[in-house]
Amino acid sequence: MAHCSQPAPTSRPAPPLEPPEDAAVAADAPRPDRAVADSPPPLADASAVADASEAPATLADAAPHPDAAPAGGCPGVLCEDFESGALDPLVWTRRELSPGNSVTVQTTTVAHGTHAAQFHARGGTTLAMIFAEHLPAALQKHYFGRLSFQATGFPGESGGHSAYVLSQASLQGFPWADHHLEVGSYLQASGPIWQLTYWTGDGPEYIGAGGHIPRGRWFCLEWEFNDEPDQIAVWVDGDGTTQGHDFRNIRGASNLLGKLGTLGVGFRTWHPMGAPDIDIYIDDLVLDTKRVGCPP
Repeated sequence: MAHCSQPAPTSRPAPPLEPPEDAAVAADAPRPDRAVADSPPPLADASAVADASEAPATLADAAPHPDAAPAGGCPGVLCEDFESGALDPLVWTRRELSPGNSVTVQTTTVAHGTHAAQFHARGGTTLAMIFAEHLPAALQKHYFGRLSFQATGFPGESGGHSAYVLSQASLQGFPWADHHLEVGSYLQASGPIWQLTYWTGDGPEYIGAGGHIPRGRWFCLEWEFNDEPDQIAVWVDGDGTTQGHDFRNIRGASNLLGKLGTLGVGFRTWHPMGAPDIDIYIDDLVLDTKRVGCPP
């Protein structure tokens, strides 16, 4: 079933170019993507185009289990390698696309095998995402994810805060008033870095920023979302300290979301002005209760 895309958001005031890490934005203040330090969408076809009218305390040290899986098997609780040539409608139950944007399963740009997903966002648009709305119960408080990722560009206006992976209890209020944990990017003069965010939509946003996002090539992106206590971590090609980053003890809280009921992947930006056409490619997706590791 198709879902209407939302109008582009009003641009927020520009944050400093080099924002402080692990920041929070006050609910009654303007909402730049960085501020003072915090103390304490069914898809039955292979493509869709919109209508144009933390448990462990040391996340980064969690070791992956072996990469190899039984032949033809899934190395986790949920897998999607797109090798069927189509998006599985039993997994991907919702799409969110700005007018003219698309998601396709294609064979031109792939990390492994013969197929990968492509999320195309025209310059100046905000959304090209797909959602699994019913994650298995084993993943709903704390899970690890792995996918192969490539981006052709990054928005730059006001830092270009954009998201590629997110989880929330449900999609109620999406895209502007939901609460979610997010793996995203922020574009500095030196290049894109990770922006790990607890997004509240109708209140403050809490941010941990750092690491380094490779440009113009495939890389292995691993992440961890934990709602008990609330934490986010990312690894790049297995590296969680130099290229990766972690954001621990968000607000010193647990159960900020209630559960991790959904998975969204693709492209979403809060700052589309002046952005080029951007393609996000995703392959080799696995979710599990323990760290998955990179594909061989």
